[in-house]
Amino acid sequence: MAKKIKVSRKQIKKPDEFITFTDRVVKYLAERKNLAIGIGAGLLLILLLINLASYSYRTQRQKAEYLLAQAFSILNTPLTEELTTDQIIKGSKSYATQKERSEDAIAKFKQVIDKFGKSEPGLEARYHLASLYLEQEDWDNALYYFQDFFSSLEKHHSQAGLSLGLTAYLGMAQAYYGKGEYEKALEYYQKVLDSKDETYLAEASLGKAKTLAKLGKTQPAKEELEKLIQLYPDSIYAQLAELELNAILVQ
Repeated sequence: MAKKIKVSRKQIKKPDEFITFTDRVVKYLAERKNLAIGIGAGLLLILLLINLASYSYRTQRQKAEYLLAQAFSILNTPLTEELTTDQIIKGSKSYATQKERSEDAIAKFKQVIDKFGKSEPGLEARYHLASLYLEQEDWDNALYYFQDFFSSLEKHHSQAGLSLGLTAYLGMAQAYYGKGEYEKALEYYQKVLDSKDETYLAEASLGKAKTLAKLGKTQPAKEELEKLIQLYPDSIYAQLAELELNAILVQ
């Protein structure tokens, strides 16, 4: 008769925890095979949709940038009177008048806004469109598109847009000045001055002085001009300030 061997509870080995866990996972997936396949297919679909969205975004941006480049190309097209003899013989494209050239560029910038208004090129198009209207002394349209530019900038926080912000303030100040709304013009010149950006301070200072003079505030205008001449003696704005100062003194 075989001898029975007693085994104590301490001698019984515990199962390998990693193997046990792996077995459970395999068993779980085997029992839920359809669920696993569904999850995998779902993940693949999500990745595919992300790639499609990314491709669509890149394609739309490229189209917007192409239209924007066309607008800039129009603005760089010479007037007929500027063509050389060689360019005329070659039949180079040109515009008879600056107004005709501007109108074509305006139409192209509006096309960018209409089709890709929510993109960064759409933001830039608003700025350049406003600048063209300002150049034509169409004050109302200039103000409309500068304001539209700032509304769009709040949504985009574009670095390119932010760099255009101060010149847009200058543009709005000039438009309000052109309309005779001098208090509003003063407000926007002051925004530029408050920025402390040396690039535009002299121009804004001159604009502020001229606006103060229009408001009949002769002494503050005189002080602003004198300060401008002192701070930027070698600039074109200092020369213009001297002319404005002479005009005030002879009044």
